[in-house]
Amino acid sequence: DRRYNMIEIISKFFLISTLCLNIWEPISTKALTITNASSPESREGKANECTSRGGASVGSCANGFGICCAFALGCGDMSSENCTYLVQSTTSTVVNPCKFTICPANNDICRLRFDFTTFMINGPITASAVSNTALIGATNAVTQYACGDEQAGPDGCLQYFTGLTGTVASFNFPTNAGILDPSTTHLSNQCQNMCWRQEMNTCGICWIPVILGSDTITGSFGVSTTAGGNKGRGETDGKCRGDFLLIPDAQTDVPGVEEDTFIIGSIGSMSRFSDRLCGRFFSTANDRGDRRSSRSVCSQQRPFRMTFKTDENEVTETSVGDPPNSAKTNELNRVPGGIVGFNLQWTLQSCT
Repeated sequence: DRRYNMIEIISKFFLISTLCLNIWEPISTKALTITNASSPESREGKANECTSRGGASVGSCANGFGICCAFALGCGDMSSENCTYLVQSTTSTVVNPCKFTICPANNDICRLRFDFTTFMINGPITASAVSNTALIGATNAVTQYACGDEQAGPDGCLQYFTGLTGTVASFNFPTNAGILDPSTTHLSNQCQNMCWRQEMNTCGICWIPVILGSDTITGSFGVSTTAGGNKGRGETDGKCRGDFLLIPDAQTDVPGVEEDTFIIGSIGSMSRFSDRLCGRFFSTANDRGDRRSSRSVCSQQRPFRMTFKTDENEVTETSVGDPPNSAKTNELNRVPGGIVGFNLQWTLQSCT
């Protein structure tokens, strides 16, 4: 069974919001009327406005035409400021629970987006591994989006990726590691919905593990058990029940195999598609031999989506009659383990 340490919200947190109060941007619902934005009097007026809104002046911005106003909120406070920051300032005290209330900046706000600069919690503990700490880096905002604004991605997307290529990983995955520890463990009870923007002149998307791995080297994909007995392989659909990746109309690209040839804008008469992927290697190939290694898996289904679903436990049973170190009933048996999760390179595919 996989257990959790309590998420440590140690310390006092602050919400930091930086605004540039200047002659072009509206403050609340009114625009400032300033005849000489660079004069000491106007800067003093803007500083006073910052103070009256509960903020503190932290220097100039906009080439001296405005001031930066920082809003720091303690636990239990409320803010309606856009582009706010959540910062852990100390680890010497514990505030539990530490709650913040973010109110819409106006009546047309439908969603909030959180971009993590640094996010650190205790990792899961398994029977064979110590706790691993996850560090996730990203940009620095909490951003409010107006209704109908598609910059945040379609509804229901926990993560939204843009551009032509990049990487995506399960939470707690050590993405900076060149060699993976076999005890690397994904989180339980996850429903991680990932979405990709369809860039201009792109009609498909392909994923492949960053580290391909082998029977002796832990690759960056390992989810659940495998029917391969004492050899790991990729599994699909009905054999993926507890933990799995969901990719609509997924197709493995195996050169020279008609059932597994991915061609943009074309679907072969013998093409094989799957929706669920699990097992020890990333592959939905028709031939079992082509599932004993990780391969490129693609989809033309739009919008481009992928979901990582996990249950509350890891399977660590030992069944009578199974061969030694069977991967069929124990996710900890065989390399790569079924506890790893995933770290995949993704690339959008051109329409032509």
